[in-house]
Amino acid sequence: PTTHHLAEIPLADVLDAQGIDAADLGGFSVGGAVLPLDVHVDAESRIRRIGVTIDSDLIAEFVGESEVAGVTFRVSSIIDLYDFGAEIDIVDGSELGAVDVTDAFLALAGS
Repeated sequence: PTTHHLAEIPLADVLDAQGIDAADLGGFSVGGAVLPLDVHVDAESRIRRIGVTIDSDLIAEFVGESEVAGVTFRVSSIIDLYDFGAEIDIVDGSELGAVDVTDAFLALAGS
């Protein structure tokens, strides 16, 4: 059994925790935007499920109402966590051809 918690995390706090300066977002303002989370915690205080939903209202707060005028959408993601304590092998992503696209994305965003 798990306990279900709902949280609203200020987007400014999320950026701060990642070491991202809001001024580096190409003129976008996080304002009072919040990231809504559904979190399920088990009896051993382990997170078992995380859910997040991003919709056009959240994006409108972030980029400005005029940027999404007339567009309505909702995207949800759920991550289930299990097999705690299982042995795993971690491989460096560069060995698999993984590429960090952060700089390219920020360039497209206009920063």
